[in-house]
Amino acid sequence: MSPIATLPPRLAFIAPSLVALALSATGCSADTPALPAIIFSGGQTAEAEATSAARSNYRSALEKIELRRVELERRYQIADATGNTTAQQATIATARSCLLTALIGDIFPAWYGTPWDFNGVSQTPGEDKIACGYFVTTTLRDAGFVLPRIKLAQQPSQTIIKSLTGRESISISAGKPIAEIMAGIRKSGSGLYIVGLDTHVGFIINDGKHLGFVHSSYYAPHRAVVAELCDSKNPLADSNYRVVGKVLDDNMLVRWLTGQEFQVRSDG
Repeated sequence: MSPIATLPPRLAFIAPSLVALALSATGCSADTPALPAIIFSGGQTAEAEATSAARSNYRSALEKIELRRVELERRYQIADATGNTTAQQATIATARSCLLTALIGDIFPAWYGTPWDFNGVSQTPGEDKIACGYFVTTTLRDAGFVLPRIKLAQQPSQTIIKSLTGRESISISAGKPIAEIMAGIRKSGSGLYIVGLDTHVGFIINDGKHLGFVHSSYYAPHRAVVAELCDSKNPLADSNYRVVGKVLDDNMLVRWLTGQEFQVRSDG
């Protein structure tokens, strides 16, 4: 049986030509496009405009992400069925680029300014309030990862990271200055990281130029979802304990492509 014929029924109605058009229109056919620029918080006009546009287009952006995932799953299944490991790796690389572009350029900006609250569980950018763990799990869920949004958000930050990525990509430190942490992230390369602190969790973006800390901040004056430089006044810079995991590794991307569910995993 053709691997395309074995796609889940919920995906079968999507015409391949429509999917290909969506991929082409978003530049997702390139394996290594440049990452979108990080829009840092601080009241700039650019931030407000980016947030407004992202919120208006949020549902459409999520639909496009799913279209991308469907087409890339087709490619991955065909490559897997034929034993074409080169094509498999190329598909995984394209998936990584698509997700980075979507998260940095579409999903995160839509949430900027959404108020923080320790008990916040919002699922809609700009509405109600959202806690730090829920910001992490909700944005990943909206990007197409199948995960227990509520249960995972309620876990210690280290458990969240372990549940999503391989142990080999995780580093734990205590008592190190933020400059040393940033140097280690730069050495690990561009991409997306999850960072856990004593009582906080968020994302770090390394776009090759800047290191941005994207999180639902409980620090004044923001007390909201923000993107700020890692060494600005924030919980990351002030923390003593930090666990950092680079996400979107090959295993995580295969699970995204094939719709496999992530489970809460606290073991080593």
